[in-house]
Amino acid sequence: TAKERMMARREQGLEVAKVEGRWVLIQQDLYHRAPVTADSPLLQELFSMTGLREVKRAVRSLVQMASDNYEAEKAGEPVIDISLHRLFLGNPGTGKTTVAKIYGRILKELGYLSNGEVVMVGASNLFGGTVGSAQKAVNDLMDRCAGKVLVIDEAYTLKDSQYGKEALDVLVERVQGGPGEDFAVIMCGYEDNMREMLRECNPGLARRFKIERDGPFRFADYSDEELVTIMLQRAEKTGLHLTRDLAEAAVRVVLSKQRDKPNFGNAGAVNNLLDTAKERMMARREQGLEVAKVEGRWVLIQQDLYHRAPVTADSPLLQELFSMTGLREVKRAVRSLVQMASDNYEAEKAGEPVIDISLHRLFLGNPGTGKTTVAKIYGRILKELGYLSNGEVVMVGASNLFGGTVGSAQKAVNDLMDRCAGKVLVIDEAYTLKDSQYGKEALDVLVERVQGGPGEDFAVIMCGYEDNMREMLRECNPGLARRFKIERDGPFRFADYSDEELVTIMLQRAEKTGLHLTRDLAEAAVRVVLSKQRDKPNFGNAGAVNNLLDTAKERMM
Repeated sequence: TAKERMMARREQGLEVAKVEGRWVLIQQDLYHRAPVTADSPLLQELFSMTGLREVKRAVRSLVQMASDNYEAEKAGEPVIDISLHRLFLGNPGTGKTTVAKIYGRILKELGYLSNGEVVMVGASNLFGGTVGSAQKAVNDLMDRCAGKVLVIDEAYTLKDSQYGKEALDVLVERVQGGPGEDFAVIMCGYEDNMREMLRECNPGLARRFKIERDGPFRFADYSDEELVTIMLQRAEKTGLHLTRDLAEAAVRVVLSKQRDKPNFGNAGAVNNLLDTAKERMMARREQGLEVAKVEGRWVLIQQDLYHRAPVTADSPLLQELFSMTGLREVKRAVRSLVQMASDNYEAEKAGEPVIDISLHRLFLGNPGTGKTTVAKIYGRILKELGYLSNGEVVMVGASNLFGGTVGSAQKAVNDLMDRCAGKVLVIDEAYTLKDSQYGKEALDVLVERVQGGPGEDFAVIMCGYEDNMREMLRECNPGLARRFKIERDGPFRFADYSDEELVTIMLQRAEKTGLHLTRDLAEAAVRVVLSKQRDKPNFGNAGAVNNLLDTAKERMM
């Protein structure tokens, strides 16, 4: 290695002395401890990145310590041991991968690593599916990483299985953290999870990967101003033109609200927002609408980025809802929602605070009162308002939220929620979830997934009879009642149809099914048959009309 470094100096045109015909080696050839100065391109690259104040401070401290050691080495004085192994703590999208690559190159320039490249793996790459497989997997991986930086993403998940814990034990054997190790290991994850891992697993892990004070690199979430800067930079790189005012509005309206959710995506959230904006811009072009260009880049407009537009009274969606028979309370609730969204739209344009709108609802009432039809219109309205990216409806029964074993609800609910991204999930007869342990587990998982805050790209509707739903909210997870309001303007209440409304529905259904029915006969049928069924629990409403017409058609045939 020393000979290679000496030859590299010659190739760079630097003078290399000879003594008695032999090339002279110098200290940098043998152990190459050289200070990285403030004007180093590597440091400049790091310090030019948006945000990362704590990370930059930690790197400055590392470089200063290395510089002090360099001077101590020259003077023959003791040096301070520097561990190359680090915890990278923080949410996704905060620059951990980019910083890891710079970190590796800095360690190589300082002479602590011979290569400095980065090897990225997930935690599952450190073990197989059998007891003892971790020994080989970790050792093979560490051998591959000689001279390099090994980055283990979501490292905290190793604590969740016996195989993962075995991998951590082998890692502790290989990582001593002393001088002379020609590799570095970075473990990435959320701070709380990483603390739990260090507390519960092999004690040697906490000695090798310090989590207190100056040990880890802490990647803070980006501020709103930093997200604006990142958005403008990413837009330019991807051929999009975006004004600062619009970027600031998009951060304020969309991203700053997502910040309240766990594991905020930071720069990843910016990328997702720009990807969606680009798709909307391209859709405008495909519709034949003119899309401007500035300096060769496509111009994004407000509707591309957050598409908050008021739904006006003449909207086909509202007209479709308001043309439905009955549903007075539901129509009033939808008018209130649309008005609130319109007020928020004006507030957003003026840069004023907006009122948070929860998309999650209880649909309360008997069968046959139009809940499914209204749910579909509701989803399309939320999409048109810009609160959902898709707006389609996924209908399930309560039993779809769990299996037949303890713990099955976790997977069932999470898989279902993942399928419903951008959509409306409608859970019919949701109150039956309170009747079993499996159902109660499903409600607990649902509470974890449904936060009810701004930025959620899904809506959950729970349908059922009001008394049963009240009982469920009273007896089950307290978080449920906070997410699904049952008082005042929270739920959509579907009242039973009046006799007059049942007559109208009967005449409409008869016409659609090819039957002729006079109003007098329809009124008589409602008075003689349906109005008497109304006294029974769980009256079927439009379903009862359909049953009556089906029977009438059979008799006619």
